[in-house]
Amino acid sequence: MLPIGRLLSVIWDTGTLILVFMTARKLCKQITPALIAAGLYAIAFFPIQNSHFYVVDVPLNFFITLICYQLILFLEHPKRIKAVFIGTLFGMCLAIKITPVVFAPVIAIVMIYSWRAKKSKRFLLASFQSLLIWSAVTLAVYAICMPYTFLDFVSFKNDMTQQISMNSDPYIFP
Repeated sequence: MLPIGRLLSVIWDTGTLILVFMTARKLCKQITPALIAAGLYAIAFFPIQNSHFYVVDVPLNFFITLICYQLILFLEHPKRIKAVFIGTLFGMCLAIKITPVVFAPVIAIVMIYSWRAKKSKRFLLASFQSLLIWSAVTLAVYAICMPYTFLDFVSFKNDMTQQISMNSDPYIFP
């Protein structure tokens, strides 16, 4: 089972490396900074360490990086179908680990700003629709991928409380 997990981690992390290159290329419009960004990611200690083990952080990192890339594309050409895709990705992220919830305000700001930047006459309506679509899709995908949250919320809340206490005082847990 360990070799399969390691193979999956390598595939996810290679995908992240490609996304780092594509994002840098999109932002800088040159290949040299994109190669430097990808090279720095390729030699970074933490991704290398995580790729040797099958931990949830590797696919989560891939999805977060993909969301960042998709948000750049959304800024260029805001479309509601892109809000669906971003919502799908974000719902999957939340199902993997709840901590990406901190990215929700960033996604919301990008969705509002992108319509404003287009100088659309109905930017408020378009922004609201994009936010509503994104939120609904995120919730639906999260519910499909993590039904435990809704089926047994008390246990879910207790497990989250225990995880938070592990983060705040790691010495009490082995």
